[in-house]
Amino acid sequence: MIRTVRQTLKKVDWWQFRAPTGIGVLLIPYLSWFVRKPGWFKYAGNWAQENPPPGYRWQRFWLARLQKRKVTINGRWPGQPEHCLSFENPCLDEEERRKGAEIIARKDYSGPLEACFVTGWKMPKGSGAFWKRFRYPKLPPISVDYTWWATGLSEKNMKPWQKHCLSRLFSMGFLAEIR
Repeated sequence: MIRTVRQTLKKVDWWQFRAPTGIGVLLIPYLSWFVRKPGWFKYAGNWAQENPPPGYRWQRFWLARLQKRKVTINGRWPGQPEHCLSFENPCLDEEERRKGAEIIARKDYSGPLEACFVTGWKMPKGSGAFWKRFRYPKLPPISVDYTWWATGLSEKNMKPWQKHCLSRLFSMGFLAEIR
């Protein structure tokens, strides 16, 4: 997994890592200590959760106290570290989605695109929201090589979505294979 992340980082100018996630306990220290390329963390969980799962608690502690990169968090909290920036998740209404679809239809996606996702497999958000993109026939076809590292991902829940993918799809490992 670290090798895949390292190879991907060679191809980008900036990176962003979304926490909390199971592999965050490995990747947050790696990105903090060994990666000099600019990047930031997004903590999408409840920053003030009183009894989070141990892995979430550890990631929140690390992001708040053991590294100094910017961390975007949902909401504003008492005692929030200076490098932790409040960033509210936007919600789009139907008019904004319609305008967005018009803009997407005008964009040029003809170049070779490559995407790497390190995520959880959750419906209706996370990778599930990404896959729904392929259900809208009015959107232009996009040829992208997708690489996935996902917790909760399995052959069973990935297969129905593969038929919508217009290009190669790589999964770097299902949860059962990673353990």
